[in-house]
Amino acid sequence: MSESYTASFHNGGMEKDGIDLSGRKRKKLYQACREHNIRDPKYCDKQEHIVKGGLHETWIDIPPKQAYEQIFGEAFREYNSKQRKKERQFNTYWEKVKKSAVLVPVREALITIGNCEDGFPDLEVGKQIYKEFLEEFQKKNPNMVVIGAYYHADEMRSDGKDGVIKGAPHMHLDYISVAYKCDRGQKIQNSMNGALMEQGILNIEVDPEVAEKVYGLRKKPRRRKQNATLEEVPLSERLKCFEKLEEKSEQSEQTEEGEKITKPRVVTNLQQWTDTQRNRLKKIARSHGFEITEKNEKRDHLTTEDYILSKNPNLNHDVHALAERLTNDLKEVQKESADNAEWEKENQEQAEQNAQTAKELEQAKEEHNAYVEQKEYDFKRKEYKLSDKEDELKEREEKVTKKETFLANARKHASESLHKFVQKLKKKKKDVEEKDRALDQMLRETKELSERAEKVNNNAATPYFTFADDINFDDARLMASKRDGKGLCEWFNGLEHKFCGWLQKAQYFAKHFWNKTPDELMIVAEDMRNSYCTDLGEYVEKRMRGNTLSQIQEVREIKEAIPKVQERRKKIRSRNYDIER
Repeated sequence: MSESYTASFHNGGMEKDGIDLSGRKRKKLYQACREHNIRDPKYCDKQEHIVKGGLHETWIDIPPKQAYEQIFGEAFREYNSKQRKKERQFNTYWEKVKKSAVLVPVREALITIGNCEDGFPDLEVGKQIYKEFLEEFQKKNPNMVVIGAYYHADEMRSDGKDGVIKGAPHMHLDYISVAYKCDRGQKIQNSMNGALMEQGILNIEVDPEVAEKVYGLRKKPRRRKQNATLEEVPLSERLKCFEKLEEKSEQSEQTEEGEKITKPRVVTNLQQWTDTQRNRLKKIARSHGFEITEKNEKRDHLTTEDYILSKNPNLNHDVHALAERLTNDLKEVQKESADNAEWEKENQEQAEQNAQTAKELEQAKEEHNAYVEQKEYDFKRKEYKLSDKEDELKEREEKVTKKETFLANARKHASESLHKFVQKLKKKKKDVEEKDRALDQMLRETKELSERAEKVNNNAATPYFTFADDINFDDARLMASKRDGKGLCEWFNGLEHKFCGWLQKAQYFAKHFWNKTPDELMIVAEDMRNSYCTDLGEYVEKRMRGNTLSQIQEVREIKEAIPKVQERRKKIRSRNYDIER
């Protein structure tokens, strides 16, 4: 009799909460966890269901970034070079897909023959089945690029009785769905729907009963909350849950009473493709002599922890205990609801009072706002007036500044001009003083010349006599014989005047007739004859008298000019005194 096992192929992987480019949370996606598959110690040491040092093999392992560069690199660079907006440009296609709200960077399929309850084939036979399926998968799915194939036989789980049992060996298949013929955007993209459509798999409409037999019931997966317990949920939230359950039960009852309306069920291409891969796995297992049994268990993928919990035999007891607690909580909620009704009535009255108070406050607020608006209007008017006055003051200040600048320049110019004028007057005063000194010198010389002219005039007035006659020696002898002392004194006093006259005649003669040439003497003789002079003495007397007359005339002119010079000197001195003052 051949061995009988179950065959499982379903999409699984690590559950992650995504965030789109706008920062909003996206739906939960399941994607491959390479750290778990390659048994990275930093990641797997935290997972208790993995046996350290257990059997595990890596058949294919390409890092996702490297795989993305090989598949999408050239197409991405061509598309990215055409983008003009910076927000639509990325460094790599891997980075773009990681930030996407719907795309799964790397998908994962979990393939298992047998289970831990009913048993599983020999390890070597099982590995042979998995390798054959891997080759068949790559051959039949050209749009699903395999970047990882990992064989795990080192996992265990709890048996629900504080013990552990060995988990069934399985294979993780990591792949990237690639659409090579995209009309919009990048030519080659990550798209599961596009990849399946290129492989000829489309969505179809099937009778619900047929779809239920082939693909199972269509229901949403239930996931238990990891971070909250029933006791931590507020009663108000629990009450909302009961309200929703009651609404659903009423809707179901109404549906049962009415006629059943059957609509065709849409079977997606992903469901069809998954079912096809499962059938291929069964075919390969049968080729090795195994009988494949069906448990009729059509469920969505569960995490390892959820699956272990679902197999716990104590689960029904826990459910009944939870239902009892929910019933007690419902009674408490109903009691709280009654209290809340009374409290709501009080709140209604308080709300009416608050509404009246709010109305009064609103009226007071309007009055206050009107008062504030009036004050603001008055303030703005004053502000405008002050602004006009300020502008006027600024204009006055500018005028004063200009006037002060003009006066400062005028004072500076006047000071410079006065300084120049004073320097000029000082220079002029110096010139006048020099002229005054020159006039004083000329006046002194003029006085000396006048005195000399008077003396000359007196000397020239002496009549011409012989020296003996002029001296009157005979009179002197007579006075001496008479012993006339007074007469002799008068005679001697007159000798000085007479000697001066004769001395001048001698000087004139020596000056004009001494060292004369014969020709010059002939000219003098001719002049004597023309002057009717009998001898040289008479000629000298006439010539001296003529010179004396000219000198007398010159002296008279000088005497007449002296008062004018003195008057001019007084005027100059008075002007210098005014300047100094």
